[in-house]
Amino acid sequence: MRTESDFNKPAICVVGAGLNGRDHIERLTRQRRTDVSAVVAPTLPRKNAVEAIPTAGWHSPMSPSLDREDVNAVLIATTPPGCLHRDMLLQVSGAGLTDSVR
Repeated sequence: MRTESDFNKPAICVVGAGLNGRDHIERLTRQRRTDVSAVVAPTLPRKNAVEAIPTAGWHSPMSPSLDREDVNAVLIATTPPGCLHRDMLLQVSGAGLTDSVR
């Protein structure tokens, strides 16, 4: 059962489920100060990064995860090239999650 403090935790969408993304997912889940609500990965084999998190949904492309009510922050953990991050940040901003853009 979720406590009131659970509702104040950031509910994060992690974009990227490669080595970098999986590391972030593992640390976020282990620390329990956040909820991983969604993971965006381009291919089905990367979906296994989500299987241990029953509350998280797997999406490809990113837009369905940004529409989830249980996502209020986004962590972009994709491997460079960084030029691809610009388009992702614009999608995040367009979804009204501008507070998570840092």
